Amino acid sequence: MLLPAIFMALLFIWSCQSDDLKDIKPIDENGMVLEDVMARGGNGKGNGYGLLRTCATHEVLQRKLKQNPALIRKMQEIEAHTLAFKKSKLDKVKKPKKPKKGKGGTGSGGSTPDSDSDGSTTPNIDNDSNNTDGDSGTGNDGIVITDPLPAEDPGTDYNSVDDTPDPLPTRYTIPVYVHVIHSNSAEFISIEQIRSQIEVLNADFSGSNTDINNTPAEFKDRIADAGITFTLDENLHIKWKSTTRAEWGTGDEMKSSAKGGSDAYRPEEYLNIWVCNIGGGVLGYAQIPGTGTTSTDGIVVAPLAFGTTGYVAAPYNKGRTATHEVGHWLNLRHIWGDGGCEADDFVADTPLADRPSYGCAGTPSYCKTPAMTMNFMDYSDDACMYMFTQGQKFRMHALFSKGGSRSSFAQ
Repeated sequence: MLLPAIFMALLFIWSCQSDDLKDIKPIDENGMVLEDVMARGGNGKGNGYGLLRTCATHEVLQRKLKQNPALIRKMQEIEAHTLAFKKSKLDKVKKPKKPKKGKGGTGSGGSTPDSDSDGSTTPNIDNDSNNTDGDSGTGNDGIVITDPLPAEDPGTDYNSVDDTPDPLPTRYTIPVYVHVIHSNSAEFISIEQIRSQIEVLNADFSGSNTDINNTPAEFKDRIADAGITFTLDENLHIKWKSTTRAEWGTGDEMKSSAKGGSDAYRPEEYLNIWVCNIGGGVLGYAQIPGTGTTSTDGIVVAPLAFGTTGYVAAPYNKGRTATHEVGHWLNLRHIWGDGGCEADDFVADTPLADRPSYGCAGTPSYCKTPAMTMNFMDYSDDACMYMFTQGQKFRMHALFSKGGSRSSFAQ
């Protein structure tokens, strides 16, 4: 049961290119500033899938919120449920200690409200940009959420509890349906390529990927087995559809047979993945929980970034684009909070950052703390992202709990 106390939310910036980031330039692994054309997904040398990752999830969210502001309340309800789920787990772990001031210095987010002991933080949302399909622009006509959200008991400081959450032994199995929409022979990807992507998802969401051993020492104690398994019936749940359309954009038209795409298959029970050429240098995007209808629920990934074999192209040839987008589908934000140092990804055990990381940047210092560039929710190359944290696992599992927005997958 949610406590009656409420607080006014701080402004959380959900913007891949917010006003706070206009003067912050992406850097490569050598510390060199990258040109804007490269930051938008191309390298200026004829490769539309250039040096830098381009995720359009934020742009899609902004467009939907502008078209239907009522979705804001739905997002708030989901975050309130996450908070309640977190508190119910903490109450079973240990009693809170004496309150202390401050965040503790290791998690993401602003100074108030304090981050929570399970690795999550109380949500505050400020959407300050809106863009068109495939564009990573810097518009500032977005929507600001300032409505009050349910708060913790004001007399209890849950930030004082140990940062390691109650272990969640439950494993969830998510069946997958893959729609391959192709306009040429290269996009007609093989079963082997599809299978390789499912294998990557299962490794990444179980912490069994071999490159997780590359995690820097300062982050090893935060590594999580997300406890999620993906299954695919290759005989029944793959659909190939031919089209004359070369690019699909981010308007969800690939998800409608009436518009030449492929209708979602039982989205309350299956993770639908559409593999098609999105265009604009976009590698993928996802539907954030609570921000659309079931008919559009799922993720979209470009064929060049899907799986590890066949029609794939470096540096996105290790299947991590789908891992990243499934993370969004499971309510994870970009690790830098899509803003400056005051922004929040609602996860306390991911360090503060004021920008995405590209290439293989190691652990540069952002916001006076080492950046977790190897997290799946950053923008690093596939070869250099390989971990989720305990706090991120907690957010994902909250969706499957009773009353959660993806609880149908736990039945």
